Amino acid sequence: MADVDRILALLARTRPALIAEARSLAAEDFGRSPAPGRWSAAHVLDHLAIMEGRLAPHFRAMVEGTKPGTVGLWDRVRCLPPSLVLWRGIRIPHPKIVDPAKEPGSCDELVAKLTSSRTQLVTLIEETRGRDLGQLRLVHGFLGGLNLYGWWELIAHHEERHRHQLIEIRQALTTAP
Repeated sequence: MADVDRILALLARTRPALIAEARSLAAEDFGRSPAPGRWSAAHVLDHLAIMEGRLAPHFRAMVEGTKPGTVGLWDRVRCLPPSLVLWRGIRIPHPKIVDPAKEPGSCDELVAKLTSSRTQLVTLIEETRGRDLGQLRLVHGFLGGLNLYGWWELIAHHEERHRHQLIEIRQALTTAP
């Protein structure tokens, strides 16, 4: 069984750092893209809120047995560590279903969405503490068949990856003419 306390601590550490980085942008820069075709900070936060907001109920359905929680043999073998997403040398494509809105909203609105989705996730993690959820798996397009613990770690690492993206956005916007 995974170390749930370690996963909760990781989730608790990454979220405030992400929000602090988003809030470090001037209000007029929050929704501004650093370059054509690039995401703004608002897009990044919306993407994260959509992803976690979609996954948390899916995880709950897996735990409750209303959605399958197993994967095929190939995806069990192809199971890369969630921390791999921290390496920004690879651009990992995301499914269109987690594309941010064209006009995602204000920083406060997006932080509220992130807070709501995190509450759902942490509630599920706390409710299932003590149960072995290692057999419940969901395929990630790049990492393979992660169990729920791996997915929960992935969410934290994914946020950290995007926090670094926010730093790059801020730097690009402050050095732009």
